[in-house]
Amino acid sequence: MSAAPDRITELLAQSRVTGIDFIYVYPDQKTLDIYFLRAVTSLDMPLPGTINPGDILIYSPEASLPEIEVDTIDTWTNINNQDVLRLKTKSPGDFTLYNFKIIDPRIDDYFNDISFSFKANCPSDLDCKARDHECPPDEIVDFPIDYLARDFWSYRKALLDFASLRYPDWLDRLEADAGIMFAEVLSALGDEMAYYQDRISREAYLETASQRRSVRRHARLVDYHMHDGRGATGWLDFTVDTGIMDIAAGANVYSLSDDNSRIDFEVGKGIIESYLGKKYSVAASNNEFKPHLWDEDDTCLPVGSTEMFIKGHHAAHLAFDDLPADGLPGKWVLLKTSPADPAQPERAQLVRLITVTNTIDPVFNKKITHLVWEEAQALQNEFDLTVMTVRGNIVPATAGKSYEAFFIVDDLLENLSSAEREGFDGA
Repeated sequence: MSAAPDRITELLAQSRVTGIDFIYVYPDQKTLDIYFLRAVTSLDMPLPGTINPGDILIYSPEASLPEIEVDTIDTWTNINNQDVLRLKTKSPGDFTLYNFKIIDPRIDDYFNDISFSFKANCPSDLDCKARDHECPPDEIVDFPIDYLARDFWSYRKALLDFASLRYPDWLDRLEADAGIMFAEVLSALGDEMAYYQDRISREAYLETASQRRSVRRHARLVDYHMHDGRGATGWLDFTVDTGIMDIAAGANVYSLSDDNSRIDFEVGKGIIESYLGKKYSVAASNNEFKPHLWDEDDTCLPVGSTEMFIKGHHAAHLAFDDLPADGLPGKWVLLKTSPADPAQPERAQLVRLITVTNTIDPVFNKKITHLVWEEAQALQNEFDLTVMTVRGNIVPATAGKSYEAFFIVDDLLENLSSAEREGFDGA
């Protein structure tokens, strides 16, 4: 992938848009100076005299606080060779961080919606240094204890070390000695108890639980009852040579286990889709999409992200083709990194798109597409945009293989409600 562009350099070289550099807050907490990156008077359509108080939005993105209204736009001036807009608000803001946004197409979206604090000029007597201890330090424990002891030999060593300090006259270390025998019995019990503690602690979390009954009980805490009649599921990432093709639900695919034994899967979400003749459409145009890089200093998608931009207009290619049980449209795509540096870990995460919008980067004047996915799939890791691709031919798969047992599906469909039957028909 090509190197990320320097957005500020490109912005200064064109005359369509400008951007907000920073905001200076006066001590009265109502007067603001808005500094711009590019001279606003040299734009194709100059800004001075065209910005009204209603075009400015000052809000708190984190707290449920009312917006700060702009009272007057005082002057446009030039300070240190930078164009500055001076305005006054009707009231000062709270101690939370606020965002400042000018709703105007001549302001680049990337350098808009700037975060600032109304209390930036307030005096502060905050001292982060901890106060000196007024009380004497705690007394040292009589005998040191090895809290890392977790198995038989570490417990045995810890007990004998304690015995050497507490009973220095006891020097016998023969295995037949009653004291040694008693220490080893306690070590064995400690080893067993440590094993039980580790097992119980692992079963206390969904990520590490190894027993199905533990997972079932965790699910019950949130009123979710596990279904025992459903096979394992996964996802397939297809690469198409040319054109568009349909893959029938029920098509057999397989992978190899560690011992090279075959593990069968079926395309689709189960035997019912095979019975109803469901087909999944994949296309060469959806093989992969490249991310759009806004700036050379912004090449990372942070943890928790739910949106990104890709190069080109692809709203038609990424049209929603799936209607899940919750009734929300969405298309599954795979975010994947392939770093050349082996020290950099590969990242992959599936997300379901809920909004796909064609738009334009006003600085580079290039076509881009805005992708937004669900909060439930917010990124769990950082993704390096320079080595990242978006894969669009993602198809569900179910573990197992069918053997012409459609009479079972007939019986199942008879027991479905009308709404459920319509859902399968629509699939």
